Parts: sequence; structure tokens; C-alpha cells
Amino acid sequence: MMPATASPPPPNFNATEPLIRVLRNELSWLSRAHPNILLVGDGAATAAALSELQSIYQFPVIVRNCGDLPLVLPPTESANTLILHDVAALPPGEQQMLSDWLSSGNRRTQVVTTSAEALLPLVTTGAFLATLYYRLNVIYVDVTGAVAPIEPGADGR
Repeated sequence: MMPATASPPPPNFNATEPLIRVLRNELSWLSRAHPNILLVGDGAATAAALSELQSIYQFPVIVRNCGDLPLVLPPTESANTLILHDVAALPPGEQQMLSDWLSSGNRRTQVVTTSAEALLPLVTTGAFLATLYYRLNVIYVDVTGAVAPIEPGADGR
């Protein structure tokens, strides 16, 4: 029988490190294309991703919280970045308004949205407009599962 050994301590995790590495690799393409981006995860992880994406934003950047109504959208002909926090909180009428705005032919605004919960299950149950989901979901980044071990001691412990 082999002697019992202590199991190694669990690794420390940094929820945004792999995501940031991927985003940095894609920034040159993203800065030319300005696609709509849907970030799904908790506030800290989406905040880190939004910070990393700063170099691709078209200015001016307009930030809105979808829990604050009414949702005010920029003119369709303006070229800027619209960041919408908590897009899952939009009621059906506001979802339709945003979907119609995204469908307008002259729109040049990049839309970056955040959500603490996955939107596809909401689409499946009818709580979130499918056409809006697919317009927002050009680039989908799930920051909830983007974890990687940090080498022991790398975080100062």
C-alpha cells in the first residue's frame, strides 16, 4: 500500500485572463469591422472585457443601462459605439424598438451588450426577441467560463 500524500492545493483562477488574450489577438480585425458584440457573464468579468475592447470602439462611446427606461438610442446615421448593460432587462416594447433601430439601413453604430444571463434560453421561452438576439450576437463572448489557472505565487500569495 502506498503512503497517503496530501493533495495539491486547488489552482487560483483568473476569470478574464484567457478572454483578454483572445481579445488582444482579434483586436486588429475587430477595430476594422466594428461588429456587434454580446458579452455574457458577471459584472466584473464583463467590465474587464469592456475595458480590453476600448481600442476598437468608435467614438463617441454612449453607455446605457437597459434597466433605465426609456432606452434612448443615438441617431442611426451616427458612427459611434453604443454599450448596453443588462440587455436581458429590456421589456418587450424596448426590445422591439432596439431591433427596429438595428435593422435600419444606414446604421453605423457598433453595439456592445452585456448580460449576466445567457439570452438564448430567454429566446426559447419567448422572453427575449429572437431577431434582436441574432442582431446583437454577431460576436458572442461568454466570460463566465473563461477561466485559466494562475501559477502559484503569480497573484502575490
